Amino acid sequence: MKRPIERWSPDQLKTLRRLYPNTPIVDICDQTGHTPQSVVKKVKLLGLRRSLDYNPHAFYGRYVKKGKYTIQYIA
Repeated sequence: MKRPIERWSPDQLKTLRRLYPNTPIVDICDQTGHTPQSVVKKVKLLGLRRSLDYNPHAFYGRYVKKGKYTIQYIA
């Protein structure tokens, strides 16, 4: 069964634009309530880019997916 399409509200778009340059996708999903696929698709449609200081490798191996889109820090 397909999920109903959830539209992006103006507040969610503002949050996406503010967070995307320096925040992992999973954290953006928690804040906006959208799936990772939805976030990536909207980022591409809006033409958003990461900041030059963003380092995605800093997050690898530190977090585990727990629940739907919640992450838990592991030492």
